[in-house]
Amino acid sequence: MIYYSRKDPYTKQDIKDPVQNKICKHVYDRESVLANIGECKKRRLLCECPVSGCPNKKPLTMADIVAFPKFYDCLKD
Repeated sequence: MIYYSRKDPYTKQDIKDPVQNKICKHVYDRESVLANIGECKKRRLLCECPVSGCPNKKPLTMADIVAFPKFYDCLKD
């Protein structure tokens, strides 16, 4: 079972527009992951999943990010 957090791992704010990493299945807010990938490109750094302990070391790109509209259905109240 996968545990989903309401909080975006970048901003620590509630996720408003959920997207999922196709590789590790972690969920981010679209705006924050776009901003982070853009910042990494600008600094010529490789982006990795920001979730602590994530075994996915593949550089994060928008090609690995997909919309996740069922995110809210997966959350426990």
